Formats: sequence, structure tokens, C-alpha cells
Amino acid sequence: MKTILVSFLFVLQSVYSFDTLSTAYCPLRIGDKFIYRQNSYWFAGGISGHDSAIYSSEVVDTVSNNGRKYYVFSNFIGLSTSLLRYDTASGKLLKFTGTDTCGGELTYFKLSAIKDEQNGSCSIQNYSCNDTGFVNLFGSSLKFKSFSFGWVQGIGLHSRTVKFAKNYGCYYVNYNSQSPYNNSGYTDVLKGAMLNGIVYGDTSMTFSPLGLQQTSSSIPEKFSLYQNYPNPFNPETKIMFDVPLRSHIRISVYDVLGKEFLVLLNEVLNAGTFEVSWDAENYPSGTYFYRLIADGEIIDTKKMILIK
Repeated sequence: MKTILVSFLFVLQSVYSFDTLSTAYCPLRIGDKFIYRQNSYWFAGGISGHDSAIYSSEVVDTVSNNGRKYYVFSNFIGLSTSLLRYDTASGKLLKFTGTDTCGGELTYFKLSAIKDEQNGSCSIQNYSCNDTGFVNLFGSSLKFKSFSFGWVQGIGLHSRTVKFAKNYGCYYVNYNSQSPYNNSGYTDVLKGAMLNGIVYGDTSMTFSPLGLQQTSSSIPEKFSLYQNYPNPFNPETKIMFDVPLRSHIRISVYDVLGKEFLVLLNEVLNAGTFEVSWDAENYPSGTYFYRLIADGEIIDTKKMILIK
């Protein structure tokens, strides 16, 4: 009986020993910045395409809500700016919502989860820990945890997988959307990071999106989106916009059906005037739309024409 009990305790310890400090799977530290390369694809109406872009994510500040401290994490897992905190009692990464539901916050990921364990109730999405192990990242062998979730929306099937490496945070995101009429998706891979002032990975990369330039440091009066130039264009065009105060800026490109297929910029920017480039070499001729979103609010949408 004693032998059985000891064996049981050994197995139990082995199951849980993989995660000694789950907070390390998503460090929350002001100034930490992450650079990702996003490879996207789409197929709709007999037209297919693919693209590659760079975007960054950063812990920019802290705020207090309901007596709790949250970290302002721009572009978290490539989606949006989030107010995040870690609950050591439950091992959960929580997002502030400000609603009356679940005390004003929802679980993003249960970072203390063991394999096949789900987030549980009061979750943004009920991710399940589908894999654990080791990954080689920037020359180091690190523990990782993978979380996945699938859902049905309308007639489409959607899935997302997010992987976290210990002491680094999110290093991989995969999203897929399938329907009878179109398929699309993207994969984000961490290419470089600045953690606690130390640069890891591809140090030749600049910590700003490719194709982005600040044309003026004067503070504009309001958010503005200008007509792209040249227009019509082939194959490259530039989009200029004004930012009156530090904000999370997103500039996306849409097809004539209103489907977003490309994110040109997803970044926290200081006040100023900027321009971002789009090289449409791999895209067919046609009418496209581009949109400026600041801190989640749609500012303006304009039309542009690609002629080849």
C-alpha cells in the first residue's frame, strides 16, 4: 500500500512539475517588446493570394481598475490592446472588460493548465491546453504551452492556436477560417524581442513596422486619413495619416466585399504624421479599401485602385 501511494505521489508530482511558475509564460513588464512576422493567405471567388508583414506588440503602461493593477499590452497575440493581469491564485491571465459579468474581467489563458485542461467559466474563449514540451527559441531550449480553440460563426469554421514559451511569452499564433465560399488565415512567428532591456533573436530587425515612416513630429489637431498616392497605382502606394496623441493604430486593407485580408500596421504610435507603404505586387488589379482605426475606433475608410 505504501509503495502504491509513493508511486501515485510521484506520478502526480511529474504531471504538475512541468509548470513551476506559470507567470513566466507571459511576463508582464513595461517596456518589453515583441516583433512578429505574419504570413497570411486567402482564397475567395477563385482568387488566391498570400502576403507577409511585420508587426510589433509591447507592454506600454499600467492602469488601476477596481483596485487592481493591469498592464496595457498593445496588440496582444496580434489582436488588440488589452488590459491584462495575472491571478496567482488561479494561474490565469485575466483581461479587464469593465462589465458586470464575472467581476469585470475574463480569462484569456489559464497559464497554469496541464495538458487537455480548459480555461473554464468566465473566459473570453474556452481555450484548451493542447500541448506542452520544449521549443528551441533564440538558441535556448525553453518549456512551452500551446492553447487551442475552435468555434463556428455563421457558416464558417474558425480555429486559433497560441503558444507561449517560458520567460518569453507568446511566440506563435495560428488562425484559420473556412467556409464554403472562402478560406483565409495567418501565422505569426516571433522573430525578435526586447525583454528587460535585452534584445533577443534577429537583432538586425528594427523595432518598428516595415514600410512605416514618420514624416512630421508636429502634433496634429485630430486623427486624419489621407488619400493614398499615387492612385491609381502599380504596384506600390503610400498611405499618410495623422495621430494627435499616443494611440494604438491599425491600418487594414479590404476587398470589395468588405473582407479584411491584410494588416499594414498594428502598432502603438506617438503623436505625429506618418505614412505606410503597400506593395501590391502579388495582388490582382481591382478596387480596394483601406481603413484607419485608433484605439479600437474607426476613424475613416478610403478607396484605392490597383491597375496592372
